[in-house]
Amino acid sequence: MRFATWDEFDLERGLWTIQPGRQFSKIPPTGRPHRVPLTDALIALLAALPKEQDNALVFWVQRGGQLSDAALAAVMREMHVADMKSGAQGFPDAQSDKTAVPLGLRSTFRTWVAERTQFDWDMAEIDLAHKVGSRVQ
Repeated sequence: MRFATWDEFDLERGLWTIQPGRQFSKIPPTGRPHRVPLTDALIALLAALPKEQDNALVFWVQRGGQLSDAALAAVMREMHVADMKSGAQGFPDAQSDKTAVPLGLRSTFRTWVAERTQFDWDMAEIDLAHKVGSRVQ
């Protein structure tokens, strides 16, 4: 989502469509668009975000361009600290007890689907834009 652009979102229909070949999407130019349904909470969050003139990015930085990996990691660390200060447990990894980092978000989603939902394996793979039956799977 770090490289998402406003033209990919249809907030009225509650849909995010990532086109094949889009930079950083991992969907090859010959692939199919990946459609992600949006929750009401995410639609409200997106609608409330400021837009920068002449910048198509949804998540941008004031100096221009997209969020870096380091900036995203810093936000996640701040969220962890704030959650712990409020008396909650923060966002530690269940096995290592280390603070969550951006690199693990996709695999975290995959594990959550397997452990906490009734969706089958293939549906989770499709949600991650993986080709079912491929080496990625």
